[in-house]
This record gives sequence, C-alpha cells and structure tokens, in this order.
Amino acid sequence: MYNGLGNWEGSDWVFRHEYEEDKKKVKIKQVVTATSPSSFVARFYRSENDAPMKLWWTVKHSKTEVH
Repeated sequence: MYNGLGNWEGSDWVFRHEYEEDKKKVKIKQVVTATSPSSFVARFYRSENDAPMKLWWTVKHSKTEVH
C-alpha cells in the first residue's frame, strides 16, 4: 500500500510502500534528499517478510539547462 504524500523526517522527504509479491510481504522506503538547490538523491530501501531494510537502488537527479 502506498501511503500518499510522504512525511518529512528531518530534511528528508520519506515515502513508505507495502505490498505482497510472490506471497512475500514487501516494504519499500523511499528517502528523497536535496543535495543542492537544483539536485536531489532518491534512495530506495527494500525489506521482505519483515527482514531489516537494505539499500535497493539510488537515483541522482539534477536540473539541466535546455537550449
């Protein structure tokens, strides 16, 4: 289940998701962190069947000029 708009945890914007996949309970945590006025990093953590969360993947975003 997607929890909607996310919550601020310090300076991070955090989203949490839960769903079932192949009969496993999956939890996803997405942490969005601003790294500059024009960029941010989104880190995704994943857990199956209540195991500890582990970093799953990271995406780095930055604004570019369009000419």
